[in-house]
Amino acid sequence: GTLAVTPVQLVLLDLAFKGVDIGALVRRIKTALPDCAVYLHSDRTPIELARIAETSKADGYLAKALGREQFVTRVLKILRRR
Repeated sequence: GTLAVTPVQLVLLDLAFKGVDIGALVRRIKTALPDCAVYLHSDRTPIELARIAETSKADGYLAKALGREQFVTRVLKILRRR
């Protein structure tokens, strides 16, 4: 089925899911929404997030430790690049 009726530009994938193959989920999202950026979102360390993003083929990551303004600024920057 279709995941969305309107175009989706960004998926923030929270890594709090237990027992989920993040790489498989990222691939499934990218197959269904090829023009969509997939970013990981977690409270893990930036080094760990970068490693998981690289191995899962996500487009990047956003740490939960970011303040609200910095988080919004980074999301808007990601969306402007799309």
